[in-house]
Amino acid sequence: MSEIERTDADPPAAAELGEQGQHVASIVRAVVTGVGLWAGPLPNPADLQAYEAALPGSADRIFTHFENEQKGRHRYRMTELWLRYVAVILGVGGAIWGMYLGREAVAVVALAGGVGVAAAFPAVKRLLNHKGNRK
Repeated sequence: MSEIERTDADPPAAAELGEQGQHVASIVRAVVTGVGLWAGPLPNPADLQAYEAALPGSADRIFTHFENEQKGRHRYRMTELWLRYVAVILGVGGAIWGMYLGREAVAVVALAGGVGVAAAFPAVKRLLNHKGNRK
């Protein structure tokens, strides 16, 4: 059993150590109960309040930062989506043009190329991100 568990489970052990032991046990309890779990990109509300108390306006700056980051991600994803649509439309247009000319091979290649390029965007993006993360 660890010291923290024994201190939390058995308070008389701290009394045996005297006043200093009780003080240490109370600090350990405060640290253990003060540690909490928080998940997410933003700081937990208590930390955010502490930032705001230390530097007025910092909470607003933190929220503005995350809002701008989210807008950038949305803009990036919309651009990628539009590029994929354009690739498919060009492929379909090329297939129609090939069929109009009576060249089935051109039609098949154009359609496969447009759909293939659109399907390859996520893989290319992962490849570029992977190369960018190397040091």
